[in-house]
Amino acid sequence: MKILNYWLGYNFLLILASNLPHWPVPLLPWINCSLYFLIALVSFTIFKANAYNKEIYFNIFITFLLFSLGIVSIFIGENYSFGNDYIGWYVYEYRKIGLAFLLSFTVIYIGVKKIWGCKSVALNYIFTALIIMPFFLVLFKDFLLDKDFLFKTHYVLLYKNLFLFKLLPLLFICLYGLVSLKYDRPMGEYTNSTMAIFFLILGQELFSYYSSIRKIIIIQIDQFILTISLILLLVVLLKKVAYILSEIGKFYEALLQGHHKELEPLVELRSKKGLLTFRFFLYYLDYRRNFFLFVVILFALGINIVNLPLFLKLNIFLISLFFLIIVLYFSRLYSRHFQR
Repeated sequence: MKILNYWLGYNFLLILASNLPHWPVPLLPWINCSLYFLIALVSFTIFKANAYNKEIYFNIFITFLLFSLGIVSIFIGENYSFGNDYIGWYVYEYRKIGLAFLLSFTVIYIGVKKIWGCKSVALNYIFTALIIMPFFLVLFKDFLLDKDFLFKTHYVLLYKNLFLFKLLPLLFICLYGLVSLKYDRPMGEYTNSTMAIFFLILGQELFSYYSSIRKIIIIQIDQFILTISLILLLVVLLKKVAYILSEIGKFYEALLQGHHKELEPLVELRSKKGLLTFRFFLYYLDYRRNFFLFVVILFALGINIVNLPLFLKLNIFLISLFFLIIVLYFSRLYSRHFQR
């Protein structure tokens, strides 16, 4: 209930702030900021209640909390709530760089913990810092040492460096997946799903940076993909919270904390009818993946025949492809889960 109250309070502040002078911002970024804050709250709840992988959820909490507070930058400018254009671009520049570092650090930390397999939290943090800092300093040292560097080079160089920097966590997600398949190290279903969604978020950011560099009009398709990705991440985190609060979750949590002597044997009860229905649906999706791919190809050919603007065709196709990836991923994930 506290989560809901805090989230509603944040949204109330967003509504009030939206009436102040600010940069022109469409609706979706406001929605995404609200989702950022809600994800931060849920992650903090998991961090407090969960004894396993606590630091992962703490990293997510810090990252998305600062993402949600980053909206302050749109109120800075000559004709806006406070400050001037110089300060506005200055804050915008360092907000972009700082948030890129936090998100990359969060993702790479999970990859390091999975690939290295070290149980020491401190060593995992140190190793993550040793990996990320050289790339970060090489790409952004000029921006950090010279506060006016952005004005000398324009924003294109900043976006190019952000694009290159975001390739690093994307690489670690791929390595994470390869290690998971090869060695089958236990990290948990929720962590695996979280990394898959981070892949979507990073892919969306790379797409956004590339379109800005090439000056491609995308009509907020990047924000739409981000919204869907954040909702998926929120669903995964809420499932984690529900598991922690369940009897089974409390049982295993007590085991992790060393209170196993006080526990009674626990049997998980499931609805066979609901489980079989869900399994049948997922198997249908899994065995029809070629059919879905065929539909996407036909759809792409169809919109190519229709006389639509090029950027609109691209957006329609990307939305279709995005939903195809979501369907295939979750159908494959849960089909494997049921086959165990």
